[in-house]
Amino acid sequence: MTNQMTINHVRSTSLPTAAHPFIVCAEEQLQRLKSSEGTSSSSNSKIRQNLDGLRKLYDCVDDVLKLSISQQVHEKHAKLLEQVSDVSLNVLDTFSIIKEAFSQMKESM
Repeated sequence: MTNQMTINHVRSTSLPTAAHPFIVCAEEQLQRLKSSEGTSSSSNSKIRQNLDGLRKLYDCVDDVLKLSISQQVHEKHAKLLEQVSDVSLNVLDTFSIIKEAFSQMKESM
């Protein structure tokens, strides 16, 4: 009888505890724009300030979108590496079983 090795793979998922700085930046810029929305001043400096805030908001959102794409690519590669690792472990398990079988055959001869 062949002794089969049982290997349990334990994996955990860790989730971020705080929002990413790019998301915090976008939320802050959005809040600034919302708070300045209530003012009735239409001076050139106020308009320039709001346009600059809008540009910063767009920059933050662009960074978030780039981050999302790069994370998706990383996750795709991570899944691929995980699959390769699982296959490698299965091959090693198979070789271990074959080695054990050959050892038992050698003993019986």
